[in-house]
Amino acid sequence: MFRLFLLQTAIICFFIWRSESVLLFPPRSLFQVTLQLEPTIIPARQSRDLNLQDTYAAIENLLNRHGWQDGRECLLRTICELAETPFGRTRQDVLEEVIHLILTPSEDVAGTANSNHQSVDQLYREAERQGRSGGDCILAYPDCIESPLETFTEIAFP
Repeated sequence: MFRLFLLQTAIICFFIWRSESVLLFPPRSLFQVTLQLEPTIIPARQSRDLNLQDTYAAIENLLNRHGWQDGRECLLRTICELAETPFGRTRQDVLEEVIHLILTPSEDVAGTANSNHQSVDQLYREAERQGRSGGDCILAYPDCIESPLETFTEIAFP
């Protein structure tokens, strides 16, 4: 059996030497190669602050593209309405938490000395203030005919 294995190996090696285009290994053989590679330095990604002002600009553009006449006015109305009637947050719904954090400008993280973070525009903070004080969000933002908040929420009284 061992002689047959050596004969097979010799024949395979001969064919490899003669043709130089076919590489055959006997059954249950092990092919191991060690490569010496130079260390590769992978630069870290640049960190970017999550800027609420940029997020609001993206939401305004999204609202404009999807049929609301004035994206900024509708975003301001949404912020006002959410401040007027906040979600019944249970701390178990991640989506509620994300929407609350984005649409509540007073919870915007202040910039630090090592940060490029810009505080959110006063216009958004005023919309939140108006909603918290019980102001009429529909009258305050008349250019927004339908509230984006009403498309995915419903006010339920217990």
